[in-house]
Amino acid sequence: MVDAAPYPRAVTPAPPTRPPGAPVSTPPAARPGGRPAVTPPGASPTSGASGPSPAPSPGRRRRRLPWVLALAVYTVLVALVVGWPTPVDANARAPLSELFAYLYGLGVPDWFDYNVLEKSANVAMFVPFGVLMVGLDPRRWWWGILGPAAASGAAELAQHVLLPDRTATWTDVAANTGGAVLGVGVALLVARRAGRTEGRVRGRGRSASTPAGRRPARTPRRAPSPPR
Repeated sequence: MVDAAPYPRAVTPAPPTRPPGAPVSTPPAARPGGRPAVTPPGASPTSGASGPSPAPSPGRRRRRLPWVLALAVYTVLVALVVGWPTPVDANARAPLSELFAYLYGLGVPDWFDYNVLEKSANVAMFVPFGVLMVGLDPRRWWWGILGPAAASGAAELAQHVLLPDRTATWTDVAANTGGAVLGVGVALLVARRAGRTEGRVRGRGRSASTPAGRRPARTPRRAPSPPR
């Protein structure tokens, strides 16, 4: 009986050895089509969508600068009004009484009194707060509501603890927050209309740049596939 020759076994090549201290290379991420993803210059290959957001461009910073300055000036003025040791209208009570008497003589209803005027002033005082917060970042417009509400609550609490001559009420917080909501709404409405106007101007510029009698090229439609 003749012995059969042994079947040659496949030899698996040994993996290449890595020198000590050499960095471990990470294969590039593959796209759905099988091609490796292209990493933009200056970006890390391992950075994903969860990485830090890019820094704002210099042009965006220049556009924010007027809003930052206006917000700083507004904050100083509001801090002076809120932190004044005595009511800011203490010396205006007599002129206001004469003003209301004159208005009542003209037929203004009696419900429009000093309390209504005070609440209206609290609403109007925080309208610029909402407008300025939206001007800083329209995408995070909700800060124009949360920020003023927190600032008003902190101011009323400080008046209650540190300023005994001032009257701190939660109705003032509600009035201030309502004014901020009104400011945010006005700012968003103006920004939306400004965006529409800018889009129309760009559309007119594109149509004017197209030669007369020549239509822009259209994307060819794909032919329907034959039924199988």
